Amino acid sequence: MVKRRHVFYIGGYDAQGAEGYYRLFVRESKRFLKVWPIEFHVGDLKIESDDLAYWNIEAAGPNWQVATRYEFLRLEHFLRANLAQPLTRQLARAAWWAVDDLITGAFWRISRSS
Repeated sequence: MVKRRHVFYIGGYDAQGAEGYYRLFVRESKRFLKVWPIEFHVGDLKIESDDLAYWNIEAAGPNWQVATRYEFLRLEHFLRANLAQPLTRQLARAAWWAVDDLITGAFWRISRSS
């Protein structure tokens, strides 16, 4: 039986960062506990560096228990810098990406496979 887990989370293009995901995790944990009768504790958010943050989770049921370290790769500083660029520059970059997908055939291959 698993006693310890180590989760590495790499978020998508979302600038809310470790603090936002931690709040989301805590909020959804409370909802989870309304359905499942287990013991569950979420530790405090710890910011290790500009790149990493983590929190610890302890969960237990009638015949099991597990401790999890939830590590979060912090990309929000990159994303916030990108989002701070002018909208016209971002739209131009997105338009070029779409045109490139059409020219190279990537759009059609993606559409066909899905």
